[in-house]
Amino acid sequence: MKILIIIIGLWGIYESITKFPNSTVKLYFYTTLTNIACIIFSIFYLYKNINKKTYNVNKERIINIIYYIITVSIFIVSLTYNLIIFPNYHTSLINYGMENFIFHLIVPILFVCDWLIFAKKDSLNIKSIYYCLIPFIAYLIGIYFRAFFIGTKIFSGPNSGNSLYPYFFLDIDKLGLSNVIIYIFIILILILILGYILEKFGKKIKLN
Repeated sequence: MKILIIIIGLWGIYESITKFPNSTVKLYFYTTLTNIACIIFSIFYLYKNINKKTYNVNKERIINIIYYIITVSIFIVSLTYNLIIFPNYHTSLINYGMENFIFHLIVPILFVCDWLIFAKKDSLNIKSIYYCLIPFIAYLIGIYFRAFFIGTKIFSGPNSGNSLYPYFFLDIDKLGLSNVIIYIFIILILILILGYILEKFGKKIKLN
């Protein structure tokens, strides 16, 4: 499963680099960063398993929580893109493309299934759910820091013209601060809900 995630994830990155002339722009997208996190973690975990690496209880707990956080993050990437972003950017599934198919469907499905089947979930509790907010909040800080202090419009919006923001729902200039806050609040709540569902469902699979 992890080998598949690594191979298909790298294929998605290749598609992304060859599709866009300025491939570095893609590194500002939460989707790309989260898929890279899935690949890196899969490589680490594969190396750990092959070499039968063991760590102390605290390190194992941290590894398992990171595994869980990345799983929730890639899950939210899939849901957000397919339910919010794609309907606003495109009108036909023909425009979905191989890169989006890999980044927003295949890797998320593989990684979530991998976590549900193979991850150790003893370290998780209700408090662990709130850790899942950290990557998205850190991402928001980075994106708005770049927009306010660098201010170069390098992103193509759903309409014509460039934007300071990689996603339309973060664009304060076009949507206004209140609407952006609503979008962010919805995503944060969705992250907590998905985190709760995965934590409860994952433990039930383990018990069975």
